Amino acid sequence: MEYVVLDVDLVSSKVHVGGSKYVMADAQVAHVTNFGKNDTMFNVRTHLGYLLNMGNYALGYDLHATNSNDMEVDKYKDLVIPNVILVKKSYEERWKRSVECLIL
Repeated sequence: MEYVVLDVDLVSSKVHVGGSKYVMADAQVAHVTNFGKNDTMFNVRTHLGYLLNMGNYALGYDLHATNSNDMEVDKYKDLVIPNVILVKKSYEERWKRSVECLIL
């Protein structure tokens, strides 16, 4: 699912792992499809703090709307599952704009 980033607060400093840069951050995101239609926002902790800025798009998993009926998960009563897990920054919006410029 695609999310729009509303706010990013960096939590830690830059870490290099395998040639890639990561920064832990707290981000506030909303579904792109619901943005402006409702006020549903999610606060998430992400490793993408180095890449994300306000207004960017990110791809992630929506665990808020999932229905888990797994007996193994039910064993952990104190387990806190996040509503959203961000996986990577989405560059689709930039790609769409560059294609539009080429057409014009």
